[in-house]
Amino acid sequence: MHKEEIIIRENFLSHEECDWFINLHKQFEGSITESVNLGANNVNIEVLHLENLISLEYDSLVEKLNNNCPLDDFFVNYAHVVHWPTNSALGAHFDQYDTKFTSIIYLNDDYSGGITYIGKTKITPKKGSIVSFWGAELLHGVEEVKGNRYTIPVWYSTQDLIKKRLGEVMKEN
Repeated sequence: MHKEEIIIRENFLSHEECDWFINLHKQFEGSITESVNLGANNVNIEVLHLENLISLEYDSLVEKLNNNCPLDDFFVNYAHVVHWPTNSALGAHFDQYDTKFTSIIYLNDDYSGGITYIGKTKITPKKGSIVSFWGAELLHGVEEVKGNRYTIPVWYSTQDLIKKRLGEVMKEN
């Protein structure tokens, strides 16, 4: 896969699966979600760290993602359900640390804005679709949201990348 390539696949998740993850987030919002300020318009997003939950749905999602990943030796490192409220956005950035490859699953599309941009490509969210790309290589972000946007960002890694990052952390301490 070329580092400039962007893969978009519709119907990666069914509408029922999307609704299940949205409802999971709503169930835990404010209790075990993490409020993160991205600096855009001073609006917080609410992040539910899926890797901290034990569920057949999450295990099934990880298996589906690992099978969908077009890269040998890469696996799901972590994933979140993210609630993007009105006026939230994410400026242009590169992913970092122990991840190189990224996917975004769109859980709903009943809002305005919230378009993902990867380089010069703009992707209008569609419920159940997934976009995958080299997040550490391609500048990407999210335009301002009007309404409530839900996504599952996914970061992939390799054993070598994780070992390298662990070595860096050990040296810092």
